[in-house]
Amino acid sequence: GQPMTLMKSVGAAAAIALMVTTGASAQTRVTYKSAKAGSSYFQMAAQIAEAMKAGTGGDISVTVEESQGSVQNVMEVRARGGDYVFTTPPALVRLAQGGKAMFEGKGDPSFDEIRALFPIPSLTMHFVMSADSGVTSF
Repeated sequence: GQPMTLMKSVGAAAAIALMVTTGASAQTRVTYKSAKAGSSYFQMAAQIAEAMKAGTGGDISVTVEESQGSVQNVMEVRARGGDYVFTTPPALVRLAQGGKAMFEGKGDPSFDEIRALFPIPSLTMHFVMSADSGVTSF
């Protein structure tokens, strides 16, 4: 169907970008730091990992790791290699690169090497409450 075709396209685009940055070998291993297990972001990461494996005939293996959040994902750039992919809002990357806010005093030249692969689409959220809650609008 349509969603799987999209996932295959995203996987293929990500595979091309990763092969450029990691120098593909017999099997390229990539770590994808996502969100908390059970979240929609983590599920999307698992689907991307499956699409990458299928789209490359197993030549790229993506290991999805649970994350404590976007700030941690950016901070780990300091200790990880070029085979590290993660989710974070672009604003946090700019803060890290400028050594501002939660990154003050924690700057690192590796922050300047962060590159975006693709934007994550916004998520639809549903807020459900009982009729007797008194809430009539958002």
